[in-house]
Amino acid sequence: MRKIKKLTSIFLAALLATSVTAVSFESVSAIVDENGCYVPGDNVTCGTNRYYFAMPNTWLNEYTDTAGVYWYNGIDACGAVDGSGSDIRWPGYKSQRENCQYDNYGVYYVDCPTDVPQIIWNNYIDPGEDKTSPVYSAAKQTNIAPTEFYCEGDSDVYDYDWFALMEERYNSDDKSMLGNFADNFFYDEEYGCGFSFNFDNMIFVAPVEPNGGNFAGRPTYMGEWYFYYGDGWYGTYPTIEEAQKFNALNNLNGQGKIYFDAKKSGWNLDFNIKYFCNIWRADEKDHYPLLQSTSELCTFDKTTGIVTYDLSKTDYIINPDDGAIYNVVFSSITGMQTYTAVMSGNCVGDTLYCTDEQIENPWDCEKKSYVAVWENNPDCGPEKIITSTGHIVGTKLNDGETDETLLADYLICYYDDYSKTGMTQSLINELEVAPADVFVEVINRCNNQKAIQTIANILMECSNPKEKVIGDVDGNGVLSVADATSIQKYSADLIEFTDSQIEAADVNGDGAINVLDATAVQQILVGSAK
Repeated sequence: MRKIKKLTSIFLAALLATSVTAVSFESVSAIVDENGCYVPGDNVTCGTNRYYFAMPNTWLNEYTDTAGVYWYNGIDACGAVDGSGSDIRWPGYKSQRENCQYDNYGVYYVDCPTDVPQIIWNNYIDPGEDKTSPVYSAAKQTNIAPTEFYCEGDSDVYDYDWFALMEERYNSDDKSMLGNFADNFFYDEEYGCGFSFNFDNMIFVAPVEPNGGNFAGRPTYMGEWYFYYGDGWYGTYPTIEEAQKFNALNNLNGQGKIYFDAKKSGWNLDFNIKYFCNIWRADEKDHYPLLQSTSELCTFDKTTGIVTYDLSKTDYIINPDDGAIYNVVFSSITGMQTYTAVMSGNCVGDTLYCTDEQIENPWDCEKKSYVAVWENNPDCGPEKIITSTGHIVGTKLNDGETDETLLADYLICYYDDYSKTGMTQSLINELEVAPADVFVEVINRCNNQKAIQTIANILMECSNPKEKVIGDVDGNGVLSVADATSIQKYSADLIEFTDSQIEAADVNGDGAINVLDATAVQQILVGSAK
């Protein structure tokens, strides 16, 4: 059994039951700098590791403005339960302060001797033993943070597959995927634990809210070690690129919040008092919203009508430079809901509100949803989609989506339902897409050969509105058309006119276009239509 595990039970039983009592031991050899912070002295011949600590800013109060760190075994130990150490009592040493500070966290660190097996981070308050005293509840601390190393099985965060991947990279000729933490990995021989890694330059993150049961009358904050990339970014992989790839990248400043203005939207604030926010990536085609789980619960200020959702509760790392790749729905416990809104990283901090418009719910044609738009991001808004009844609703496409992909997805979903596919030509006309271009997207998105063949037969029977012949210009400079409205729409939507060409023709009440130059207009309306 590893030394670290032997000491844990002793410490929990004897040290944390109450605050640590001062004990007289040999004097400490540590150096305290001009700021009162711990600095290793010449006696630390084993070397040091730098350990970072993300302390919630809520731990700061009238009794403290910094973080503390305590260890009870190893060089420069504080008053320890095994008879070693010094007269340094709880809360131990004052930590060094990192320059970067965030809304939710402050960052601190200590250059700790490598022979120290465990440390405890705290907010540098001695609470005493009087549980009725205000200072007692003001004192905060983490669980014991192991500082020897992790091997497989020591943490649920780093599982078997993770260790296997890191070991493979460690034994390869190219260790670049281990980034700046390549030297943290090693094979433990002292305890026979095999492939392991230490925590040098890693960060121990305490949760903003307590996540353990009360201990000695105070809530507990169960933290964990993460790879620290600097500037508040941390994750469970040695490089920031891979952490982002595996959706394991976090920022100490949180991911921000988004808002919904229920009052501006005209929702009854006495009736709708509990709200949820559902966010998913647009490429998750099987997602069904409105789960209304605990992780989607919002806060609601009835006085202002503002609903607030903390994005740190999602399963995604939403960065400001993310494109329009997310969808969002706000809903009430009563069943009221917004229509799906496209969301990008720029929408973080923005507010959705409903207009007066209602459109068909994409998932339930019997329901109507309230169109929601962003106050400051007009490029995002109601998602453009073809509903199950073949109606085109919404106006905004997610990144990577086109009108061609919308129709391709619709046909793939309903290829064997003629009541749906029978509307293909009208959808092609409304979207003004070429059947051949739609079929390309079907090929790209579908692996069902039966579906592909069926859709091919459907599209082969469809005409291309982009190749429509509008009419003929006669010798008198008149272009005859069957429907003046359609020719106006066709020319306006599909042809880019110059300023001089805009006034080149007018559609009269008989459905004819009077032109000044028959040849030029024929080229504009017929030969150049794309």
